[in-house]
Amino acid sequence: QEPLVFGCALVLCSFALANLWIWRVWKDKPADTPVSARSAWLLALSTGTIGVAYSVLALRLFDAGDDPARTAVIAVLAAVISIGGWITASLPQVGLVWTAATCGACMIGIGMGHGARYGALVPRLGLYGGVLALTVLLSARQFIGRLQAEYLLKRQKETIGLLLNDFEEGASDWLWETDRDGRLTHVSVRLAEATGSTVDALSGRLLGDVLATLLPAAN
Repeated sequence: QEPLVFGCALVLCSFALANLWIWRVWKDKPADTPVSARSAWLLALSTGTIGVAYSVLALRLFDAGDDPARTAVIAVLAAVISIGGWITASLPQVGLVWTAATCGACMIGIGMGHGARYGALVPRLGLYGGVLALTVLLSARQFIGRLQAEYLLKRQKETIGLLLNDFEEGASDWLWETDRDGRLTHVSVRLAEATGSTVDALSGRLLGDVLATLLPAAN
């Protein structure tokens, strides 16, 4: 079993170094940089490989320990599987592959090596994996729904901005936008010209103060 343990440890170290390199490449890219389906499935494959290697190492500890130690190993393993599924739920294929790989490897290892004494854990691990898979799908659905809502809101803001720009260019009215404190966050060019100032100079000022500067001229 020692070559198998060494091989799994080597796999985990290799993926850790590869992920570090990927992080250094991607850290300066915009957060909304698109990811191809091929990249997502490659990530799922690597995540599944990591899950199997991790499970093999955990099962080696399970084999070497007594009953209390084996209980602790199973508890920690179940927690790590759950956390991994939750972290990767934003890409459902990755979360599902992680859950299937870790739970499947543990079920096979315990069933083949300790089936007589711990055989009852095998169907429970299967049930646990099924619940986690359902949780991953639900979390992914909520995540995707939130992204879609943010995208639609961004598109609406862009559309409203274009309409306001068109209105400002063709109308003689003054337009402004304020925050909750009454400070200007957007000022039309015509309002800035009426006050004898610039758009940048008016931004952040109180609307009442800006309008007060126009009163003497209005009188």
